[in-house]
Amino acid sequence: MIVKTPSDLDMLHDLVLQADRPPGHGYVNLTFVDEYRNPCWDIPVDIKCFPAAFLAGFPKAGTTDLYRHLILHPDIVYVKPKEPHFWVRSRHRQKNFTYYTKIYGNYFFNLSLTEPETARQKIAIDASGSTIWDNQELFPEYMPYGYKDPPLLNVHYIKSALPNTKWIIIVRNPTQRMYSHYNFFCRNTSPEEFHRHVVDAVRKFKECLMNGTTLFCVYAKIHQNNKVFDRLRTGLYDFHIRQLVNAGYNRNQILVLQLEEYKVMKHEQLNKVFKFLGLRTLSENDLTSEEYPQAFYKGHYKPMLNESKELLDDFYRPYNTDFARSFNIDYNENVNR
Repeated sequence: MIVKTPSDLDMLHDLVLQADRPPGHGYVNLTFVDEYRNPCWDIPVDIKCFPAAFLAGFPKAGTTDLYRHLILHPDIVYVKPKEPHFWVRSRHRQKNFTYYTKIYGNYFFNLSLTEPETARQKIAIDASGSTIWDNQELFPEYMPYGYKDPPLLNVHYIKSALPNTKWIIIVRNPTQRMYSHYNFFCRNTSPEEFHRHVVDAVRKFKECLMNGTTLFCVYAKIHQNNKVFDRLRTGLYDFHIRQLVNAGYNRNQILVLQLEEYKVMKHEQLNKVFKFLGLRTLSENDLTSEEYPQAFYKGHYKPMLNESKELLDDFYRPYNTDFARSFNIDYNENVNR
């Protein structure tokens, strides 16, 4: 099936999603309850809720530490699981929207029984970092309808259900992030082995671009035998975040933080997030907790080879240039950061 008109697009949604469509997805005009700060409905019978915001990020870029500090705010609730990965994974693996909305709905329902006014003031955050960069499951879903590339990404589905949500995204120098990610998950390795994987991954990605679209090369499930191919693609920040804009989100709904700044100005950066979410700011003492120590993994691994760093810096340079132009974060200016 080829999409030519909006009605064709609705039909395609219907085919792909089958009977379990997300609320507000062009079929149901879902109305959230105004007195709740968090997007909830079916109150008071059986509260269902979406998260009010998404904390999306990239592996080894500080998302866990950021989340642990965000939930120190009295108006942000800690809901388990903090990373349901619903939109990018479990939605495609037999988990339905009732499952997802009850993750948040159950919390607000239980709180409303004892503290109804408190429940109205709090918000929940979906901290699934993969939401911004994982679209692999879409390719086999759309392929039966004649598509090599999916016409819609996961963020389009989120936009249709949550047009007013906000996105908090944290990034890190892509070269350094990739090496940290590799060493965290691939123990008992060496800089030399990493370099061999990098050379192979960069070559395969460039070859892919000669025959396929950027979207396919960034998101399709290919070259899984290379230990760094996915990690290489994850660092294309501008391409990933730009999909939010392509889906229809405004720039004022997207806040991008740098791990490098967050680590040295944590209090200021956290209050920046709180203001972005429409919450009151907190003092530095309010944001200190022994229960949630900093979550940065300080791995003891050998330094990256210079040739690996140079190869990765060269690979990321054009993407970093686009990122600097779009979000005023320039990782080419000082590639050693």
